[in-house]
Amino acid sequence: MSMHPNAKDAIRRHAVGFLKNVTVLGRSVGNENFAMHFASVAKEILKHKHDWVTTQDIYSIFFNCIANAIAAMPHDGVGEVRQLSAVIGDDGLAKLADELVAFIDSFPRTYTAKIPIPELPDLGDSIYISEAIAISRYQSDVALRGGGLLALVPENHGASNYALELKVRGFAGYGGQSSAARQALSGYKLILQQALACGLVAPKMGIITLAMMLRTSRVSHPKPSIEFIEDTSGPIAPFSVELSPELSSLLSSYSFRFKSAEVAGKVSEIRAALRDAAWLYAAEDDGVGRLRTACEWHLDGLTSLSPTMALVQTSIGFEALFGEDDENSSLTRMLADRCAYLVATNLKARKQIRDTFVRFYQARSKIVHGNTIFLSEADDELLFWGRRMLQLAISKEMTHVKPSNVE
Repeated sequence: MSMHPNAKDAIRRHAVGFLKNVTVLGRSVGNENFAMHFASVAKEILKHKHDWVTTQDIYSIFFNCIANAIAAMPHDGVGEVRQLSAVIGDDGLAKLADELVAFIDSFPRTYTAKIPIPELPDLGDSIYISEAIAISRYQSDVALRGGGLLALVPENHGASNYALELKVRGFAGYGGQSSAARQALSGYKLILQQALACGLVAPKMGIITLAMMLRTSRVSHPKPSIEFIEDTSGPIAPFSVELSPELSSLLSSYSFRFKSAEVAGKVSEIRAALRDAAWLYAAEDDGVGRLRTACEWHLDGLTSLSPTMALVQTSIGFEALFGEDDENSSLTRMLADRCAYLVATNLKARKQIRDTFVRFYQARSKIVHGNTIFLSEADDELLFWGRRMLQLAISKEMTHVKPSNVE
């Protein structure tokens, strides 16, 4: 939706004022002067587009557009410090401001974010999950190397090329911190967490052995990327964002587990496994937002190569699911009570959960207050308990908040 003319005019005034203060050193943008005057124009843009762009997005858009405008001018004045208007002219400056406003007005843009999932067997055509999620079949002459979900070697004749597709909105153009890139990474983590939870993918070894392997491994894992393709034509070319080393390592250590041997049965299992993830990804209710955040922190706690960080991330997952926006001195007891009453069905089980939860948060406190940087054997057991309990709590909460008509 286009902005109100008054909003466009306000952004243009700030853009012109900003561009007049930009200096050029030879053929480069003056970084110090650029950053000094940037806050005002960014603040004005975020008044109208805060849901779709970040401050870093705006910075990158302006910097790259100015750099391109400078590069298009005749090569003179090398080594001199000049105002941008002296390089591109007043008319060029006004034109650049108009182009920037028009580009900002085009947000949100819609993209298809794709990440390969190559170990899937031949499932026939693409698999529709929801309006925002699909598993698409694609043609590729390039084979990804590695183990687990990344395994696609020439000898693996039974595998086909598939990609997880997510619809994202916002801006994607200059790196992994753009709004659309963050949305895609968030959605991907959510889907992987749900696939792990329902057993569609599973570790090739016990979870404790897996954690030790990820912690000590020095093997270089392949790093798959998320590719962004704009659904409508635009000036920003498709680009890719690499997954983190933690997610890449996890994918190398897990594989698909199908109960059915038939293609139709496998497709049904995938749809069933990702049904809740599709609902979580698209839902906009505030309560669902907490659940979605808890799922992401749970996956972070599973994939972290640092066990101390994993325990902290798992505790944040509990806080996202059960906590209040403001901390207080009884936070631990409140979280323990909420978790116990959600998960357990009798007084004895609730007491056991409350007591273990308190010990789990005592281990967390030792980490965040700087009293330890390593987990003891007892703390390792608490981390294992916390991961399992958070997943159980997420599953229980899902049954309460998910509409009955979600199938």
